[in-house]
Amino acid sequence: MLCCLLLQVCCLTNPIWLVKTRLALQQRTVQLAGLGAAAAGTASAGGGAYKGIIDAFICIGRTEGLRGYYKGFGPSLVLQTAHGAIQFAAYEELKHLAARAGRKPGSPDRSLSSAEVSAYGAASKFLAAITTYPTQVIRSRLQQRFEGRALVYNSSWQAVALTWQREGLVGFYKGLVPSLMRVMPQSAITLMVYEGLVKILDGKEGGSQAEQQQRLTELAQQQRELREREQQQLQKRRRSLTDNMTPLIVGSDSLAEQ
Repeated sequence: MLCCLLLQVCCLTNPIWLVKTRLALQQRTVQLAGLGAAAAGTASAGGGAYKGIIDAFICIGRTEGLRGYYKGFGPSLVLQTAHGAIQFAAYEELKHLAARAGRKPGSPDRSLSSAEVSAYGAASKFLAAITTYPTQVIRSRLQQRFEGRALVYNSSWQAVALTWQREGLVGFYKGLVPSLMRVMPQSAITLMVYEGLVKILDGKEGGSQAEQQQRLTELAQQQRELREREQQQLQKRRRSLTDNMTPLIVGSDSLAEQ
């Protein structure tokens, strides 16, 4: 079930990432003039620079077909699967260790502050980004436009092999610092807000449960008082009946004696 959901997410978002990557990397046709007439001619034949998001979608579909929207789909699927799993596993483990740090045996876990939650959210995002960033590099290189470029990647394995041969390990982590500057604060704020909302909702739920328990206690008390009143009334009736029967018993005894 989870695999199907991830596959659907990748199918829906890969064309968006493709357009985003190409708009970020595109160059104007006049800027390609220095590459030679052949490169400029190829760029012109490919439709030139995209004018916007809609124009990019139309041009990609016209020149590359449906397959063009799903370049880099393999690395994108690996990224979607691994990144979130690593991040949240690391976050939960860090949060668990911090909550149990310094506590006495048998005592409950301590509550984490907002600063601690933010720090662990940023740290987990850092670990996930370091682990999965090479897949982002490969995906971006597969999704870029190749008009006017001497190096063309035809598959994920070719992109990995050429990047390793030409640039080494450093090539898989180009652009890592700006990416971390973007995603780490984002993750810290997101998880801080999430944990805060969870605490608020838990507090409201706990308050409603306490109110419900108080109502049940009051209802039980009212039922006990009602039963006590009924018992008192029953005892009064019995006394009244006994008092009314006493003269009759005495009169019958006197008659019997006569």
